[in-house]
This record gives sequence, C-alpha cells and structure tokens, in this order.
Amino acid sequence: MIYTSGNWGFTKRRLLQSLAAIAVMWFSRTSEVNDMPTPKVSVAEYNGRTLNERIDAALADLPGGQGRLHVGPHPDGRNWTWSDWTVDPTDYNGVHLDIDRTVTIEYPGDGVAITVDPQGDIESQDSLGKMFTLEGGIWRNTGNTTGWLRGIDVNRAVINPAHVSGLTNDAGTCFGIQLRNNEYWSEDVIVDGKYVDIDVGVDLVPASLTGGNGTDSFHDCRFFGTFTGVRGYGFRWEGEPFDVVCGATVILAGEHAVAHYLNGNFQDAVFQGSDSESINPHPDTQASFEIGPDYYHGPLLLNHTDHMGVSSASDVAALFGIEVQGQELRIKNLNRPETVFTMYRDGTVDFTENQP
Repeated sequence: MIYTSGNWGFTKRRLLQSLAAIAVMWFSRTSEVNDMPTPKVSVAEYNGRTLNERIDAALADLPGGQGRLHVGPHPDGRNWTWSDWTVDPTDYNGVHLDIDRTVTIEYPGDGVAITVDPQGDIESQDSLGKMFTLEGGIWRNTGNTTGWLRGIDVNRAVINPAHVSGLTNDAGTCFGIQLRNNEYWSEDVIVDGKYVDIDVGVDLVPASLTGGNGTDSFHDCRFFGTFTGVRGYGFRWEGEPFDVVCGATVILAGEHAVAHYLNGNFQDAVFQGSDSESINPHPDTQASFEIGPDYYHGPLLLNHTDHMGVSSASDVAALFGIEVQGQELRIKNLNRPETVFTMYRDGTVDFTENQP
C-alpha cells in the first residue's frame, strides 16, 4: 500500500487508538494481578507462640494451598523458637519452607522437631507433586532431643537446611534425618546440608523393622552434605537402599563411631566422591564401613576417600571401589585391602592378590 498524506493521517489515528486500547487492557490486567494474593507469604506476619505455629497459620492462608512460606529474621531480632511439629504436605499443594540461611531456630524439646507424615498418600506426592521441601535455617537442638526430622512414607521430599546442631541425647540415639517406612516406602528423597554433633546422621528404618505393612525400599534417594562430630553412625543403612547415590562427607568423633553401617541390598547404589575421616582418631575401633548380617549386592565406591577401613570379617561380602590416584586407576575390594588391580598410564597393569 502506498501511503499519501491523506490516508497516512487515517492510519496514524487508527494506530494510536489501537495502542491506547492495548495500554488500557495491560493496566487492567496488571491491576487484577496485583489484587491477587501473593503465592509467597512471610511467616512473620502471622501470630503464634512458636515459629511452627505461625507456619500453620500461614499455610491456612495460602491461595489454594499453593506457594512458598518465607521465614526471615524474628521481628524482635531474637532467635525463633520451635516446638514439636507434624505436617501433612498432601493437605496442601505441597509444603515449601523457604528459610533465610542466616536465621536461627531453637528447638528445646525432647521429641522430634519436624515430622512429615503424608498419611500414606503416595499418589498425591508422586503424581500430583504435593511434596515437602525445607531449605535453609540454622537449627539448634538444645534439649534431650529424639531427632530433628522424621519422614514417614515420604516421597520426592527435599531437605536442605543450612546448619543443624545438637543432635545428641542421653541414650546416644538422636538422629538428624530419619526415613521411616510404615504402610508404603520412602523414595526419591534428596538430603543435603551441614549436620554437627551427631549420634546418628541419617537413619533408614524399613517396614520390616517398624512392623508396618510397607516395603523396605529407599529407592532413588540422594544424600549429600557434611555430617561431622559423629558419635555413633554417620549413616545407618537398613533395608533396600538400592539405586541410591551418596556423596556425603562423614567426620567421626566417637571412640566406636562408624561412617556407614551397611545392612541391606545396595544393588546399583553408588557412593560418589564421598569421604569418611576422623577428628578424634581411634584406628582400632572406628571404621569407614561396618557390614551387617543382611548385607548383599554391595554399593560401588567411586573415588571414595577411606581413612578407617572396613569393620567385618573378610569372608562376609565384597565391598568394591574404583579410584583414580595420580596416573593410576585402581580397582580394589575394601573388605580385602591387599587385593588391588592397578592400571597405569602407559597401559600396563598390576594385580596384587590377597594373602590369606
């Protein structure tokens, strides 16, 4: 089309009218959006004696149960306090706690600080995405605590605090994270963060031990982070933690402490770049691994840094590791430390057989 001075004036008016209409529509939609409840709420705006009571109040106010709960500093500048709290993420559209990594939360109780119990609703967690997520927070357990967080038949949960301390009790049984199978299973859970002063870092309790009707499966869980000052077990692996990945660092402190108690089916499980060492060495009583009576299908250890060896009879089972040391690739059975297959940079190989 060839524009003349006449039709250009008409076209310009139509263009301005169209732009004005678009602007009205945009401001109208913006106003409507701004009037909608925000999907992220600040817990500090709600009432409650403890932080978890405020969280309950905030959860009830989420639009359609959707959104994140943000926890910042206490309005008075002091630490938040916490009491025993049980939550079912399937009552909402999942539960997502977004806690500033510099915020301190004190739990003075002798029970379990956080219990995540979906009441056996596996479908809502797996198919509908109604999961539990906790990120951040400096958690201080100051009582004779049973444990910090217990998940019962949880699936697809994410647990990543900034720092958790005081995980010891008089009985020596306090846990940082416990995954417990009752009527179903606990799978596809991600654990990360820093845990300090611990009786048991991660405790896997299958249905065969709880007496429930569920399974022993902890399939596809992922464990990272650092567990330091361990008095008992860094990880107590029971049941069927097959296809798990563990990249955690475990630092022992107790005289009889063990980084990993292996007692179950570890088929396709990988310990990748994990580390076990001690800040209070007792070479005769501490161990990187202790093999239990129900151990079979051991995990593959990839570049696992092992400082304390294996506590078990060498004829119980194999524990294979692959590592790169300088210009050498080594394959060895940690349960028979003198059995090592080594491949050098030039392609030559060496095999040192175990001496009975």
